Amino acid sequence: MLRYREWIIAAMLYPVIFASIPIFLGTWLASGAEGASMIFAKNVGTEAYSTFLLVGANMWFFVMTALWDFGLKLRKEQASGVLEDIYIAAGNLTWPLFGSGLFGILQCMAKFIASMAIGSILYGTLRYVVNPNFLYCLGMLAVGLVGVYGLSFMIGALVLRVKEAFSLLVILQMLFGIVMGVFYPVSFLPYGLRLVSYALPMTIALNDMRALLLSTQYVLDVNWDTFVILCQSLLYVTVGAIALRRSERGIRRGAGLASL
Repeated sequence: MLRYREWIIAAMLYPVIFASIPIFLGTWLASGAEGASMIFAKNVGTEAYSTFLLVGANMWFFVMTALWDFGLKLRKEQASGVLEDIYIAAGNLTWPLFGSGLFGILQCMAKFIASMAIGSILYGTLRYVVNPNFLYCLGMLAVGLVGVYGLSFMIGALVLRVKEAFSLLVILQMLFGIVMGVFYPVSFLPYGLRLVSYALPMTIALNDMRALLLSTQYVLDVNWDTFVILCQSLLYVTVGAIALRRSERGIRRGAGLASL
C-alpha cells in the first residue's frame, strides 16, 4: 500500500464511485433528489438514500477484499512454491493469516472513515456521519469483519484443496452482492433467502450500522443484534481455523500441494 500510494486513494474512492451508480440512476428515475428522497423514505424508512447506499457499497468492498486477498494470495503462493517452503518449517499458516486478518480489519476501518467522509461531503449528508453513533458503527464493523475473515479462512482452505481461486471468488462476489442487501434492505428478500442472508457474517452488521446512522429498523434490537454478530464472528473464525488446519494436514500427508 505504501509502495503504490495510488491504491490508497483508489481504496477510498471505489465505494463512493460504486454507490454513485444507483444514486444517480435513482435520482434520475425519480425526477430529482427530492422525489428520490420521498420514494426511498416511503419504502425504506429514511430519506438519506445516498448514505444508505454508501454504507452498503463499503461493506461489499470490504467482504470482497477479504475473500480475494486470502484466496488469491494463497493460490499465488501455492503455484509459486512458497507454501512448500513454509510447510518444511515447523509451523503453519494459521497465525500468519490471523495477523493478515487483523491488519485487514484495521485497514477496512480506516478506509470506511475516509470513504464515508468523502461520500458524505459529496452528497451533503455529513450530519449522518458526524455523530456519536458513528463510533458505535466502527465497533460493529470491526466485530462483523472478524466473521468475514473467518469465512475467508474457509475459502482459503478450499482454494488449497481444489487449486482454483478466480472462478470461485467471482461466484461468491455475485452471491454476496445479491444476498447481503448492499443496495436494498434484506427485509425485501423472500423469507428463505432472508434466512440465508442473516447467516452470512456481515449482513446483520450492515443492517444495524444503517440503523444506527439513519434510524432505520434493527433486525431485533441493537443489544441482541450485537450479541448475535459477536457469536457469528466467533463461530466463523473457529470453523475457518479448523478448516484451514485440516486442509494443511491433508497437504502435509501428500494431498497434492505441488500438483497444479
